[in-house]
Amino acid sequence: NDANTNTNANVSATNRLLADVRVVGFSCREDLSRLRASSNGATKPWFTETKAFTDIKPLIEKHKPQLKHLGLSRICDYYLGKPLDKAEQCSLWERRPLTDSQSVYAALDAWAVARLWISIHENGHNTQYHGSGQRRSENME
Repeated sequence: NDANTNTNANVSATNRLLADVRVVGFSCREDLSRLRASSNGATKPWFTETKAFTDIKPLIEKHKPQLKHLGLSRICDYYLGKPLDKAEQCSLWERRPLTDSQSVYAALDAWAVARLWISIHENGHNTQYHGSGQRRSENME
């Protein structure tokens, strides 16, 4: 089937691309499991050839234990001075096309996590990476 061949080629290309990219998320274990489990018509699963994912929630918790039970919105408020509006989080993401509000939410959610990552580094809480996605945290006390 040509559609499966094209989809498998796209999955392989995505996996190769992400092999050299650092992807940052917040409390993203379930999201990654869903992405890895979703085939989108491909016979080959997504994101199997990369360990480039970093969940920043444990890094924040280690540096600021008092923030352990906070979600992304309140973490954004703490580090960035403004909470993230999570109103679209539980909307119907399976429905296509996405609404403008969903697209804006997804973009802000991604931007906020990337900005938190930068903020952590700017405050001297370094996380260095060695080899194939192995993480070593320093200065997080």
